[in-house]
Amino acid sequence: MAIKFSILFKIFLVTACCMISSLDVLAVEPLEIKQLTDADKIYFGSRLTSDQIEKLQHISAHGYNMSKLPCEKIVAINKNIHFLSLVTPVFRSASTSGEVSAYAKKYSTTLARELTDTVKAFNEILPRYKQICSSTKQNPKNTESRQNQ
Repeated sequence: MAIKFSILFKIFLVTACCMISSLDVLAVEPLEIKQLTDADKIYFGSRLTSDQIEKLQHISAHGYNMSKLPCEKIVAINKNIHFLSLVTPVFRSASTSGEVSAYAKKYSTTLARELTDTVKAFNEILPRYKQICSSTKQNPKNTESRQNQ
């Protein structure tokens, strides 16, 4: 039974990794700083903190740690969902704002859509991690065997 669970867990991890790595936010083309106007910089600088900008870069650069245990991943995913719920409206608003350049509008539209898709993907994988986490709490030997692999 433990071997069967271990194999299923590995399949799930591969599936989750593929799902996360295929997130559209990770496919957004890099921002071309030269195309941003001073008005764009003021707009985003007044709405996003440097920590938020850094965290966006972290998420888009696969900055989540796939080596965490399932219960730790739940916490990380929930933090990312909360964070994205705070910053996505900034980009959604910018996509229709008259205060930013056409380039910033277009980029913001794409980014808002991709961030929304990322939240959806996180919400899809979250129940699976919760299920695995609860099963490891019920049977601690499963956690030990996975840590030794």
